[in-house]
Amino acid sequence: MANPAITYRADITQSGLISPDTTNTLIAEGLDLGAATGTQCRSGRLRSVIFKKANRANANIDVRDGNDFAFGKHAGALSTTRTQTFRFKAANRPRTATLSLFVADAVTQTTDVVVITVGSNTRCIVDQLKSSDGVQWDNA
Repeated sequence: MANPAITYRADITQSGLISPDTTNTLIAEGLDLGAATGTQCRSGRLRSVIFKKANRANANIDVRDGNDFAFGKHAGALSTTRTQTFRFKAANRPRTATLSLFVADAVTQTTDVVVITVGSNTRCIVDQLKSSDGVQWDNA
């Protein structure tokens, strides 16, 4: 089976649609993504806006934009997602990082596992992607 997931992207950074000095409203309407694919599968849309605070200008932001489809009942490559590795410089003090996940096509009928490894410590987050933030949509 070929990967059934399709992603459409647009960088709107220079469009003038987002301003850090005011309340912003973006409306997505009139989208018929099923017509382009011959299916009725539409598992969410995301607009991600990232602002760096002036007092944190040296903070690192690493965004991974992926269309990484997996379902445990598939065989081979479609049964698991790709490992994502985040690298950063060593420091002599403890630091805190935030990992945010925006996951589409999360359904209640399947088991999901997110594995996070830092050094030799591994943490598994099990069954937290259950359409908690909308139909087949989770923010974790």
